[in-house]
Amino acid sequence: MSSNCSICTAIPWFELQPEDVFATAHHPSRKALETSAKRCVLCRMVLQAAVSSYKDTRGIRNGRGYWRQFDGVLYQDVDNTVRNVSYVKELGSCMPVTSTDFRKGPTGGPAVVAPTGAPNPEGEHVEEKIPRLEGLDLNEPPEDMPVWVYGNFWAENEGKAGGDTSNLRLMGIGARFAKSASHFDVFGGSRDQIKLCGSSIGLCTGDDSTFARFIPGRLPSQDTSADIALNRLTKWLADCSSTHPLCSPPPLNPPLPTRVLDVFATSRGVALVQTKSPPTPTRGRYLALSHCWGTSSRLMLTRASLPDLLAGIAISYLPATFQDAIRIARRLNIKYLWIDCLCIIQDSPADWAVEAAAMASVYRNAYLTISASASTDSYTGCFPTRSGSYITPAARSLGYNDRRDISLFSTSMTSISYEHTSRPGTLSTLYFLSPPPATDTDTGNSAEWLPGSSFHSPQRTQIGSFGRRYDPIASEPLSARGWTLQERLLSPRIIHYASDQLYYECDTYLVSEDGFTFDSGDVFFNLKRLLLTQQIGFFDHGVPASSGLSFIVGRKTGSKGMRWRGGWVQLVEEYSRRRLTKEEDKLVAVQGVVGVL
Repeated sequence: MSSNCSICTAIPWFELQPEDVFATAHHPSRKALETSAKRCVLCRMVLQAAVSSYKDTRGIRNGRGYWRQFDGVLYQDVDNTVRNVSYVKELGSCMPVTSTDFRKGPTGGPAVVAPTGAPNPEGEHVEEKIPRLEGLDLNEPPEDMPVWVYGNFWAENEGKAGGDTSNLRLMGIGARFAKSASHFDVFGGSRDQIKLCGSSIGLCTGDDSTFARFIPGRLPSQDTSADIALNRLTKWLADCSSTHPLCSPPPLNPPLPTRVLDVFATSRGVALVQTKSPPTPTRGRYLALSHCWGTSSRLMLTRASLPDLLAGIAISYLPATFQDAIRIARRLNIKYLWIDCLCIIQDSPADWAVEAAAMASVYRNAYLTISASASTDSYTGCFPTRSGSYITPAARSLGYNDRRDISLFSTSMTSISYEHTSRPGTLSTLYFLSPPPATDTDTGNSAEWLPGSSFHSPQRTQIGSFGRRYDPIASEPLSARGWTLQERLLSPRIIHYASDQLYYECDTYLVSEDGFTFDSGDVFFNLKRLLLTQQIGFFDHGVPASSGLSFIVGRKTGSKGMRWRGGWVQLVEEYSRRRLTKEEDKLVAVQGVVGVL
């Protein structure tokens, strides 16, 4: 990574103020910044960020329009006078589906969202309908106009009263041309309006950094079999057990499925264990594997191969996906692993019928489900080979397809390391990310751009609160297989080895490796959230549960569930689009979910 100038290295970037508070001085003039940007990577990023903020005031980003949120507030000036001020927040190409921020303090009414260009019926701006904005005429901000930087702080939750800021997270860095540190002195601004232009410089730090508590951004692991990926999984599991409101601690000694693999049978091999045959164990923690079988031949449990698998088999003889799952189980120190094609006798209809009926308990009782999301068959492995770039969840939600470059020799990334007073002798690194300079033919690049946030009404951190909701696993090969829908819904904890990065999913949330949290909303990732939000109870029908009424044919009176909202229909539609190797499995492959409902 390139070196940075003395001005950039002297700024405490982790202590910047929010956009609508006082900014921090960068270069004293636009001309000085342009000169330094020829040598300093971070100055180049700051220049691009300041230009981006100025372009956004014109209402076009990346050659097309976008959405804006307008909010009237009663603003208290430094002299304690109160006046009406309009907040204008720049959003993305996709219309947000929920309130974008945690609203606090006196306001002039509900926020209003409006487009700057012509959106289509889905709420997305179509590039062909919006004239391309030519590059910024740098004669507009005067050469002697100072440059200022600020932090883009979002909120994980509503926070506590009394000025508590523990809920705020530093998501990125923004810059602006202004006469002073005040947001009212922004070039082209107004005393009656505060424009929240957001941030164009992405910000990440290390897992063990001093700044990790309030900077959620992380660089995805390029090798998901490496220690950093396993350490992240271990931390997610620990947090899930201790802090997640909808998650229960995993059972210490759950009943084992009928058959499991003992991954510690020998140093180089595993052995099948039949748990219903004394003196074998009947209880213990285990992992489950969700994977694509594919069309290639594979090792399977049959009546003929049962004795050999009970005696043990070398790991090297197993397909790559199974080898990787064993590797994960060993590193998590979990003794048992359940793999459907090795734990169900495939040529025994009787055994298959019994085990298919028990599928719900297999996944619900698993300590963790390993999802080989990017794998197309048993031989492609759990750990996908990744390129050095990907589209961040925020960019996808906002409606942009620009890619973040995190390759080793990327010109889109630089870093600064600090020795914080709280940890003397330990360096903590901040990674700054920004697209390469635009060419004459570019309409722009929004790979790192994030909507702005007011200190008084901070932006929510959840994906779906500032753009469209989506399922990050939906386009993975595993999501095309019929059986995996219930495997995902029934699993209380699941690690997705996706093509772009890791995703951890539990009953409380879904989080990406690079630090974004997903709001399930009307995208139902797990069974508990489906049950909590989509059942129409007796109260909603205006009758007590004791009435003895039933609103569903065949459902006994007094049952907990009544009818279903749209989320269940959405799941049925999703399941209908998936593929099954055997069409006769269509009902069996979802009976585990239906049984729980």
